[in-house]
Amino acid sequence: MSKEFCRVDADDIKKLYNKGIICKGSLMKYRWNSTTLNSYQLDSTDNDWRFGIVLDIVWYVMKPEPSPLMESSSNYTDNPDGMLCHEISVIDTADSKRTLLDPRHYEIFILDQVNKE
Repeated sequence: MSKEFCRVDADDIKKLYNKGIICKGSLMKYRWNSTTLNSYQLDSTDNDWRFGIVLDIVWYVMKPEPSPLMESSSNYTDNPDGMLCHEISVIDTADSKRTLLDPRHYEIFILDQVNKE
């Protein structure tokens, strides 16, 4: 049995959860993604990988507020009733702080045990 980190994307969370890979107690590594670094003008040299243990997986629907601008956007027309969002709550192994990981803002990897024969 070998252990490898596999990427967690917003589209993969449900699949990884159903396979039992993302569950309470799993080890994750994460850092801000480049889009978030640029959007918020964060220091890219201070973006080391952090490690955390999964506490909860949060699922919710974000319902958009209708507006003329949103009605013309593809995201609104594709999902007029809302968008399913996922966040993973972890406890950071370095400072014991709770962090909510949103795959839209973080690069996220989870430790997966792979059977190789």
